[in-house]
Amino acid sequence: MADFAKVGGVRFQDGKMLDAAVGAGSVHSSATDGTTVGITSAGTVEVKNSGISAAKMAMAAGRWFVGTLTASDSAAGILSDQNTDSSSEWVVVRLLVAVETVSSGACTANFGTAASAASSDNLLDGVNLAAAGFYDSSRESNHGTNGNMAAKVPASGFLTGSRASGATSGLAGWYAAYLIEKPT
Repeated sequence: MADFAKVGGVRFQDGKMLDAAVGAGSVHSSATDGTTVGITSAGTVEVKNSGISAAKMAMAAGRWFVGTLTASDSAAGILSDQNTDSSSEWVVVRLLVAVETVSSGACTANFGTAASAASSDNLLDGVNLAAAGFYDSSRESNHGTNGNMAAKVPASGFLTGSRASGATSGLAGWYAAYLIEKPT
């Protein structure tokens, strides 16, 4: 699963800025202190180790988790992503689901958060998997009956996608979830 932090439209991964907009030659050396932020020999900006891990910085700023949807009729079979940190909660700020290859017959699915790998519909409820489309938890029209824009994932909990009706056979697509760590 690819993950990175995004701050003000700029993507970070492992302490390095990824976007060309802030690449070689775009930042003057006077904008850095050489200790916490510097410019590499290639001319790119680098956030140096200041005692904060890249993972901790990424969770404070938030990051995207991206993965593929699975054709499975089991609870949490379409999507099952666990918060492996037993001491902190996540907040799913936004969930995007793209259905690229439709199920072979009528099928709906629910996406949400749960304490276990179980069916949940607190983000997107009743997504039509028999029609290609793009579903976004930030759009109220995509929520269905029980969906919301955002939801908490408990410590050791899950972000899930489950068949609600029909069969998922033939389904293909992807999801992207923007997560932040819940402040303590």
